[in-house]
Amino acid sequence: MSDNNQRHFHLIGIGGSGMTPLAEIASFRGYKISGSDQKINSNCERLIASGIQIFKGHEASNLDSQAIVVYSSAIRQDNPELVQAKNSGQTLWHRSQLLEFLIGDQKLIGVSGTHGKTSTTAMIAHILDQCGCQPTAFIGGEVGGRKSYSYTGHGEYFVAELDESDGSFLRFSPFVSVINNIDLDHLDFYKNLEEIKAAFHKFAKQTDPDGAIVLNWDNGHCQELGHEIDLNHRLSFGRRIGCDVRGISFTTKQDASFFKAVVERDLVEGTTPLIGQHNFQNILCALSVVRALEIPIEEAVTALASFPGVKRRLNRLYNSKSIKILDDYAHNPGKIKACIEAVREAYPDHWNTVVFQPHRYSRMKTMYNEFVDSFKDADTLVLLPIFSAGEEDCGSYSPQQFANDIEQQCDTKVVVFDRFPNPEMLLSLVETKDRSVLLSVGAGNVYQASNDLRDFINGQDQKET
Repeated sequence: MSDNNQRHFHLIGIGGSGMTPLAEIASFRGYKISGSDQKINSNCERLIASGIQIFKGHEASNLDSQAIVVYSSAIRQDNPELVQAKNSGQTLWHRSQLLEFLIGDQKLIGVSGTHGKTSTTAMIAHILDQCGCQPTAFIGGEVGGRKSYSYTGHGEYFVAELDESDGSFLRFSPFVSVINNIDLDHLDFYKNLEEIKAAFHKFAKQTDPDGAIVLNWDNGHCQELGHEIDLNHRLSFGRRIGCDVRGISFTTKQDASFFKAVVERDLVEGTTPLIGQHNFQNILCALSVVRALEIPIEEAVTALASFPGVKRRLNRLYNSKSIKILDDYAHNPGKIKACIEAVREAYPDHWNTVVFQPHRYSRMKTMYNEFVDSFKDADTLVLLPIFSAGEEDCGSYSPQQFANDIEQQCDTKVVVFDRFPNPEMLLSLVETKDRSVLLSVGAGNVYQASNDLRDFINGQDQKET
């Protein structure tokens, strides 16, 4: 009997973005997979359709005594399945251990950074796939058009989004280590910025000696780290003169963007359906990885034109002459600011309404001033109740005070809701303008508001025809 047929992995929270790709890859390789989740979401439904057994709810009885139980840092210590596994002496793996196991002896391209990981990982995987490399890829989001969080090829490369939020990225020693940026975040795990920087420094030093480190040279903390790295071991990207992959221009005309970059000494030009200067950074990063792997840059640029993006990364949900609806997972100030700027650039003549659902009390407390500043380019902000992600309300966050501070400092109109608004409420805020764009942002379930608005408008359109 093969090792694949002997091993059984049970994934707690299997429908989450960090578990679904593990289930997809492990199942493809022939391992027995089961799992559980509080809700049977679309990820669970897709996994069930592929033959994976999934239990609704977490119960000790869900466990097979022979299974390796896989959990993430988001799973509470009093989870019945986790408690049962500990009490019975079953093997417990953090999800990073399962990822490490699945990577095996493949060459790892490990993508890290406080933002941009998912889009960049998906972009690199798409390029390698289009260039015939047949990669395996672990992606923390659903790739547009694939209805999957993974690639399951047979090539030598494994592209993976690595998680710095809980320090688990330090388990890996990539062939190519990518650091998209280093910024203040994850203060529920790290004490301060210095501790975050130290973790990334350690990660960089664990890179395979025969590989490469790819760094964002526009980020001061990445540049600081880069000065400690062997020059023959480093590839830099950004807009600064002297970068190995240097961005020259990125212009957007509503539904398409056009870019120019210099890869070492060669000028390359391309198109992408993506919008936003932050996505140009992701493109430059992906081209740097391609350069490190010695794949022809021209092939990569051609592949980028067909990259569909990732679900909940500036997804266009509705597009008419008068109203456009987009959605993004952005949940920290830097990401939110980048998304608003991208929408402003793509639709400069539209009224910009942002629907924001704060994520975690701890994040709002430690980055309060940065959050206030991030909405300065929004015309209207719709503020929803906080998505606690299981945290207790420490009493440090006041929605009304937050709204007042934004209005005073950013010249942005703020509308505060104490519950989820129905689509009629949202439509009333945007339809008063000749041209409006609504952008929902947050890591919780804010996307439901934009999806509901899209469905409501579509329903109205059907009645009128």
